[in-house]
Amino acid sequence: MTMPLRFERFSRTVHIEGTLHPETPLHVGAGRSLDVLDPDSPIVKDPFHRPVIPGSSFRGVLRSTAEMLLRGASPEGERLACLGVQDMDLLCCKDVAEEEEIKARGNTDPVLFRRLLDACCFACRVFGNVHMASKVRVADLILAEPDSWSGEYLRNRDGIRIDRRTGTVATGGKFDYEIVAPVPTFAFSIALDNPTEGELGLMLAAFDALNLGVAGLGGKRAAGLGRVRLIWSVREMTAEALLRGDAEGALLDEERLRACRNSLAAELKGFSSCGPAS
Repeated sequence: MTMPLRFERFSRTVHIEGTLHPETPLHVGAGRSLDVLDPDSPIVKDPFHRPVIPGSSFRGVLRSTAEMLLRGASPEGERLACLGVQDMDLLCCKDVAEEEEIKARGNTDPVLFRRLLDACCFACRVFGNVHMASKVRVADLILAEPDSWSGEYLRNRDGIRIDRRTGTVATGGKFDYEIVAPVPTFAFSIALDNPTEGELGLMLAAFDALNLGVAGLGGKRAAGLGRVRLIWSVREMTAEALLRGDAEGALLDEERLRACRNSLAAELKGFSSCGPAS
């Protein structure tokens, strides 16, 4: 397996661009509103009151989906995806990262950087953690045709909170939340910096899981919201291409993407059996 490159050395960036098509209503919440005229839980909107899916929300879904798949791929799932996002005491590289020498210059010394990297699980190596920068950059998802937006696809839904002891509506349990109907198409753009072939394969596997309904986007998924379909293309930009003035890069065909998926299986085998391979 190829050693992942440090960020000060640019090898390649892989851009994944496409469209997100909701198949059920979406609720990507903006937090509880204090305006009496708003629903209790509105969705995220831009200054023109058009729905937006924050890049951080989409990235979080991709990470949680990738972690779910990685844990399912190994009986010792924490080797592939730690539980540090929920509990910092369980973070994969916690013990190594807290060593005084690595805290002082672990990100500048190549040998110490390798030690820190080897201590990271596969998921953290791609998506990062508090000690390791992420390889994944996700732009906010905006409407593919913003000029055609009229607001007609925004709806309010009523919800209730059930008291599990009595099986009835809890006191003050009535609320409403905002959704966007499954009509608008959102455009997305993702960049992976210096990924291995297997790391790109992991991103594609997360896309497949979303398309199959294994995972969803936004809140209220237990109520049937959040089912989406992704259509995408992958383009690779290398340092050599930039130096010769090629600013578009090469479009990866299905055969190359299939090879990335196969590389993922090989890289995961190295992680689950004896740790990261050189």
